[in-house]
Amino acid sequence: MGRLRMRNTVRLDHTVKKYLGAKGAEALSDRVGSDIKIETLHMARYASANAPVLTGALRDSIEPTIEQEGKLKYTFGSPLPYAQLQEYKHSTKKAYFRRAIWAGTPVLEEALIKTIKTSTDPKRRGRVY
Repeated sequence: MGRLRMRNTVRLDHTVKKYLGAKGAEALSDRVGSDIKIETLHMARYASANAPVLTGALRDSIEPTIEQEGKLKYTFGSPLPYAQLQEYKHSTKKAYFRRAIWAGTPVLEEALIKTIKTSTDPKRRGRVY
């Protein structure tokens, strides 16, 4: 059985660069990346806190595995071979990863909307913050 991985990815299309300019788009990309990293870390912590515990190895393996796979792509999971089995089969603690995603997605969306709105405000257009 392989590793259990969860992925958060956002893509900014070419219209963002056209609207904000190269520097503005790069600044927005950096801020969006920061939002994704922070919220992915929160999701990993949530999953870790809610993982089934016998020895603590599964719980302890989750948070340190957060990885950046691209500018706007972060993943988290557990390298332990039984993590996926516990996610889907544990009698009382199953869905600890999925619950982290379900709880964290609205928070991430809200953070991204706020970041995008402040970055595309016509009064601030062209500024790199």
